[in-house]
Amino acid sequence: MLPAGNLQSLSVAAGREGQGLTDEFLRFAAACAARGVTAIRTVGRGAFLQLAYSWDGLLPLDLLRSRPEGWFTTIECDRPYDEMLATYRLATAFDKAAQL
Repeated sequence: MLPAGNLQSLSVAAGREGQGLTDEFLRFAAACAARGVTAIRTVGRGAFLQLAYSWDGLLPLDLLRSRPEGWFTTIECDRPYDEMLATYRLATAFDKAAQL
């Protein structure tokens, strides 16, 4: 089990081709957030340490003082299966190029 007080990120393999974020996936994300997971991404996508909050470069207030009550998680994908497939295709293309 994940300790609720720690910031964690999680890579998942989920979904079906062409499928967006389902109610089931959103319930899964909410359960992860309740256990301290702050970011969910598809398998093969790398985490950027210390950037689980925002890509705009602005520091939210809770980074500068105590975190507010409650929990959150970011979902870094709109179509999990399609993004896993795109990552796989990109990785295999790099492998093929490296063999030339």
